[in-house]
Amino acid sequence: MIIGLIVSAVSLVVFGSATNGMMIAVAAIIGGVGEAFYFGANMALLYDALKAFGRQKDFAAIRANCVLSAQAGIIIGGVIGGYLYTVAKGLPYFANAASLLLCAVAVSGMFESRVHAAAIRLHDTARTIANGFRETFRQGHIRRLSAYYIMVGGITWTWQIYLNQIFASEIGYGEVAKGWLFAGVRLMNALVLIGLARATGFSKRRIFYYFPLIMLISTFPALIPNAYVNTFLLFTMTLSASSRFTFLDAVVNDEVSSTYRATVLSTLNLFVRIIHITGVTLAGPIIDAAGSKWVYALGGIVTLSVILPLAAVLARPKAEAAAVPALTNLDEGKT
Repeated sequence: MIIGLIVSAVSLVVFGSATNGMMIAVAAIIGGVGEAFYFGANMALLYDALKAFGRQKDFAAIRANCVLSAQAGIIIGGVIGGYLYTVAKGLPYFANAASLLLCAVAVSGMFESRVHAAAIRLHDTARTIANGFRETFRQGHIRRLSAYYIMVGGITWTWQIYLNQIFASEIGYGEVAKGWLFAGVRLMNALVLIGLARATGFSKRRIFYYFPLIMLISTFPALIPNAYVNTFLLFTMTLSASSRFTFLDAVVNDEVSSTYRATVLSTLNLFVRIIHITGVTLAGPIIDAAGSKWVYALGGIVTLSVILPLAAVLARPKAEAAAVPALTNLDEGKT
């Protein structure tokens, strides 16, 4: 995790200093490597630590609290970032890099569960990584789940990190206004996410259909030339991206053995970043020619042709356990 946080901080410094497309591409690749390190590790460490104490059912409750805390941080950062951007375009990136370095210092004081640490000592690291990679794409249900995760994560993360800001500018929001807009969007997003988890206790079947539904709501209506509709879509776009960390991560944790959990999650997030980089590269000419709304429309086509059919297969009774244990009994997991 520490290595991943440091590498991600370096990518943000490169982003903030970028003067051409090549530097942006290099920064995106560096960031993808960094995120793959810590996105997989932090989820696996949390789940394994809870499992060691028989509390894996509390995973979603803790993740929901983490999402709420993260959204609060992003709200504050979004507002401050809007003002920093007016001073110098690179300042928001440099501030983000500094925060990641502080996180690396904080993480250095963490410890792993004995079960997880023992597993690392008993297995050769390179072999574990290779086996974890194979586990991600092995035949059958896990391969389909991996493809679903990568497509959902790649598309929605491209919206979150890149496209939503451009879309907000196109419908008339300035930099400071966008800071306040996304602050409100993220606050609503956090409250809705926690409400969804507590009210429904999503089963896997519901989760699989939830993502294509919210993604379709977010895509084709972007073609409607109405500022109120478009502003609402920024909420659903953000919701679809944030939902991955609460719902899909819980599904993957439940499906994959602890031996390969960190590697599988890291591999999935690395491929999410690859889809993100590809999406940003392909979106550039389309945005220049016709605007970001058509990129969303293309995302809707991919959702209909790829993600929805995958959801239908994954949601079949054979692939369904009654409910994801990590997404139930949320009230018991409050801290």
